Amino acid sequence: LMKFTARFKKKHIVIFGVGKIAPHIINELTRVKATFLVADRSAKKIESLREEYSKMPIIQFSGKTPTEGDLKAVNIANARVAIFDLGSDELNHIAGDMVRRANSDIKVLAVNDQLDFLPIMSGEGKTAINRHELCAMRIASLAFRPAVVNYLDKMLYIQDGVYRIEEVTIEQNATICGKS
Repeated sequence: LMKFTARFKKKHIVIFGVGKIAPHIINELTRVKATFLVADRSAKKIESLREEYSKMPIIQFSGKTPTEGDLKAVNIANARVAIFDLGSDELNHIAGDMVRRANSDIKVLAVNDQLDFLPIMSGEGKTAINRHELCAMRIASLAFRPAVVNYLDKMLYIQDGVYRIEEVTIEQNATICGKS
């Protein structure tokens, strides 16, 4: 536990549950080299993830949702984003509320299956993303680079402003290469 906590001195992302969308989120977050970990209750899923991602921290919890002890194990107090793919909207909502109580500043993202559950999940700093409308890349982008997603949403949906993206060419040896 001490080694695990020390690894996440920076703000990190926690994925709770490996349902239908989480594997794609994991792939995207791995691709962009985000600092994250996964927590799931299935030993089979955890073993599969360990085989595929040998260096990724993975925690197993025993109940349908993580307990307070599980939240401490993933260092939820210092996390910046929690993503939920626990297999049901109700479980995502319950676990999201637990996480919000443990860290009031955290951003909560949940995979959502039921359209009528969206208003419940969309309150109090939570974002519910319907898996039929949006992909794992959007969830990963909201977790890793929310400013870009917010900008693109404004550009596409706000009627009273004009937002455009300009293309800038940067030479390979420029000092800003490799920086966000």
